[in-house]
Amino acid sequence: MLGSEAGPTAAATRSWCLATGGLLALAAAMGIGRFVYTPILPAMAEALPLTKGEAGLIASANFAGYLAGALLAAASWASGSRRTWLIGGLTLSAGTTALTAALTDLLAFVVVRFLAGAASAFVLVFASSVILDRLAAA
Repeated sequence: MLGSEAGPTAAATRSWCLATGGLLALAAAMGIGRFVYTPILPAMAEALPLTKGEAGLIASANFAGYLAGALLAAASWASGSRRTWLIGGLTLSAGTTALTAALTDLLAFVVVRFLAGAASAFVLVFASSVILDRLAAA
C-alpha cells in the first residue's frame, strides 16, 4: 500500500479502527436512535392510536432534546472523561430506543423521546471530539 509491500502500518490500522468505531457510534445514536424513529412514527401513531398533534408533540420533544443535549454537551460543565460521556450517551440512546417500543402513554413518550434526542446529541459531540483527537494523535 502506497510504497509499502508489508501492508498497512499499525498506525494506519489503528486509524481505520478509530474511524470505524466513530462511524458506528454515530450510526447507532443518530441513525437508529434519532432518524429511524421518523419513518415509524406514522405507523406507531396509527397503532396506538395517536392524533397527528400528539405524534407531532413526540417528534418535537425529540428535536428539543437534541438541541438541549447539544448545548449541554458543548458547555464546560461536562467534566471528566469525554469517552465516559460518549459511552453514557450511547447507553442512553440504546435504552431510550428500546424503551420506546414498550410505551403507550403520551407523557412517557415525550419524556423518553426528549432523552433520546439529548443522548444523540451527546454522542455526536463526544464521538466527534474523542475520535478526531485520537486520529490526530495517531
